[in-house]
Amino acid sequence: VDFAAHSNPVDMTPQTSSLNYREVMAELAGDEQIGGLLAINVGLDRQEFARGLVAARNESQKPVLAYTLDTPQLDGILQENGIHNFPTLEGALRGFHALLNAHTLADTDEKQTFEPVEPGSEEAELWLKLCGKPQSNEFEVKQLLQAWGMPVVRERLVRTRGEIETAAQELGFPLVLKICRDEIIHKTEVGGVVLDIRNMSALLGAWERMEKKFPGGPFLLQEMAQAEVELILGGRRDPLFGPVVMVGLGGTGVELFRDIALGLAPLTEARARHMLQKLKSYPLLQDFRGRGPLAEEAVVEGLVRLSALMCEHGEIGELDLNPLLVGKDGVRAADAAMLIGM
Repeated sequence: VDFAAHSNPVDMTPQTSSLNYREVMAELAGDEQIGGLLAINVGLDRQEFARGLVAARNESQKPVLAYTLDTPQLDGILQENGIHNFPTLEGALRGFHALLNAHTLADTDEKQTFEPVEPGSEEAELWLKLCGKPQSNEFEVKQLLQAWGMPVVRERLVRTRGEIETAAQELGFPLVLKICRDEIIHKTEVGGVVLDIRNMSALLGAWERMEKKFPGGPFLLQEMAQAEVELILGGRRDPLFGPVVMVGLGGTGVELFRDIALGLAPLTEARARHMLQKLKSYPLLQDFRGRGPLAEEAVVEGLVRLSALMCEHGEIGELDLNPLLVGKDGVRAADAAMLIGM
């Protein structure tokens, strides 16, 4: 067609017959020099455009994204066939750039240097218990994390004064006391956390106050672990992309700074490291102000293991480790939460 633009980007123009859409898209998708398609359509709501794009994707098995405006008929067809239609052109370009980065990383992925944890019978029994309810308490979630090779802080589940005294002697001060119930995820908001408990008298006083507010507990007694940096590791199950893993600056800075990076599971070490290096706060893991580098490789391994856990158990809708305490010698999860289902 003389009036169409044949270079990159290809412009079929509104004058092009809708009968040509599929042929043109198939020709582009079949070109060995083209790695994917980004289809743009503004206001020309012809279903042949969407069906031609779907056919080109199916035949070439190449990645396809779209940006359309005022095209409800196209939107429905694209959505039904799993082609993501971005709300803005800028978003579509960023999505296409992300696909390019993912492909580049895939070419450079190295073999994992650690042996994945093989879930055993103990993990299987725990999982059967956890997947039978919509959400689990912190202690149970961290047991699952440990079964997958992710370190957590030392802690004990307690209910009585005697159990608290014994656990305190085992763990040593300072300590943290938390309410530990399935239905309470945000423990701080309900007054269910006491930090930096320095001696037995203070611990028993804190327990008595917590017992009045939450009769029968149970409670979680933890070591008051310190860290150079607090991160958040998380996973979400997206209806379109499947399991998505996240890392970012954690603790109280999560909502304030929103310094996060996302990646599609399963992650390899290269992709996990790339996510970590994208953070604005990444320099904190280096030799910041002369205090020496932190355990970056332990964070990378934690991301890989978390992504494997999300892939293995498709019932997990959300999983958060916040904060993940990062020091020079390793990492430990101080808190964790999990939801079953989307």
